[in-house]
Amino acid sequence: LAGIRLLGRDMAKISDSVTLNKIKEIVSNETVDPTGYRLISNMVGMHDDFDQVLFMLKKLKQGVLEGT
Repeated sequence: LAGIRLLGRDMAKISDSVTLNKIKEIVSNETVDPTGYRLISNMVGMHDDFDQVLFMLKKLKQGVLEGT
């Protein structure tokens, strides 16, 4: 999970402001909006654990926010 946070920090550092805002929008929507979860639904096919995928996205979001 630390690697996921570090990835988020790196994403924030190498992204321009437009891209970074889009990343923030996507991970925020995917970790808050229980009616959507489009990204998580696609990822669950690979991991088969909705809660784990949601937790990983929250860690990615945390890293992105830390990197800004």
